[in-house]
Amino acid sequence: MLDGMSGIEISDVFGLSKPLSKLINVASAACGKVYEPLHIKKLADAKAYEIKKISEAIESTTNLASHYADGQVNVANQIPLTLEERAKNRVTFQEIQKQQNVEAVVVNAYKELENESEVSPEPVNKDWILRFFNSIEDISDKDMQELWGKVLAGEIKKPMSYSLRTLEKLRNLSKNEAFLFQKVYKNSFTIKGGDYALLRDTSVLASHQISYENLLTLSDCGLLNIANYIEYTARLSTRGAIVTANKNYTIIGTSFDNNSEIKIPVYPFTLTGNEISQIIYNTSDKITPTMLISVTDKLRNSYKNFGFHVFKIDKYFDNKRGITVGEEIY
Repeated sequence: MLDGMSGIEISDVFGLSKPLSKLINVASAACGKVYEPLHIKKLADAKAYEIKKISEAIESTTNLASHYADGQVNVANQIPLTLEERAKNRVTFQEIQKQQNVEAVVVNAYKELENESEVSPEPVNKDWILRFFNSIEDISDKDMQELWGKVLAGEIKKPMSYSLRTLEKLRNLSKNEAFLFQKVYKNSFTIKGGDYALLRDTSVLASHQISYENLLTLSDCGLLNIANYIEYTARLSTRGAIVTANKNYTIIGTSFDNNSEIKIPVYPFTLTGNEISQIIYNTSDKITPTMLISVTDKLRNSYKNFGFHVFKIDKYFDNKRGITVGEEIY
């Protein structure tokens, strides 16, 4: 509920769902008033609204001859200005760009939430809100704005999904680095606690077009731990058990004798890497079994007293802690 609107919910005024109402509350907490860009009847009107508001801001600035097109504000001064006027115009231009970036991220979050009907009643932490909105002011790339929109939507749906440390690392992540991490994620698999990891095998990774230089880059970004030698341990039985899985496929291992422990050398994702992985998980269906097949080949060569097979996952249950397997593919 907002100050100045006692007894009236945002959803009552604008006819919005709980997730979208919560989004407006969060954006309002950062901007200091009811968040105007979401007061539109249809999301399709957002671009026209954006152009109108920015044009009004430009026209209200003295001695700032400008035009707005294709998402950019262009400034062309026709008369000499004083140092004070030039400084004022520079600040105005920068603030317009920052506002445009903020609004683009919020609209992306709107798109993520518009088909949701329920959301956690837990409020988003105020410090997190301020850190988030300060971080997105300088994000002008459309793909990165979409990524940040997913982060905002995810935090609104489930507060504490993304740490302040993740926001800081994401702020310094370039578009190319984000695409590289998405590629690595699609070749990763789960380990203990549902975290993600990459197989620690240079030749296998190279066959999937992942170089050691790629790993160094993601390590520098704080997304992947390559500093220490780490092994993932799985315990199997004669009845069979899950060794590991990605979004769509799983490896099932069976022990043929009393020896039930196997180890897989891995590069584990960091906390930030795991949190960002949840964004990719929710938006990427094109996860193939190729890396799990490579892991299966490695396990078959290393552990002769075990059987390893790759299955397609039919469905998840118990909040994704359990799976039902379908067709055996390898």
